Amino acid sequence: MNYEKPEDIFNEHRETTRGRDLDITGLSYALLDERGPQQWPFPENAREGKKRLYEDGVFPTASGRARFVATPYRGVAEEVDARLPAAPHHRAAARSVARDEPDRDESLACSRTSRSRA
Repeated sequence: MNYEKPEDIFNEHRETTRGRDLDITGLSYALLDERGPQQWPFPENAREGKKRLYEDGVFPTASGRARFVATPYRGVAEEVDARLPAAPHHRAAARSVARDEPDRDESLACSRTSRSRA
């Protein structure tokens, strides 16, 4: 792994998607700088990304049909309670809540209770 710049890592990752349902071989740093975020898949030589994956109704299965798997419900590992009054999205938010500190970035935490924060 001898990369000179972040773009080298992106280019390697991009190649791993070639021909797959998440193909992004048509993306480049230059295109992303020029146009901003893009919808994918975005295969090589495409003018834009696909608006909706599998919009043609064909899925990458032997039958071409989607497969749904019913799984039993599993509750959360830690319930929201007085000790942990939020359901954090991120470990930093969990630490912040556990120490009763205001979040530096409110986007890191969700499900705030009505408890006021000083």
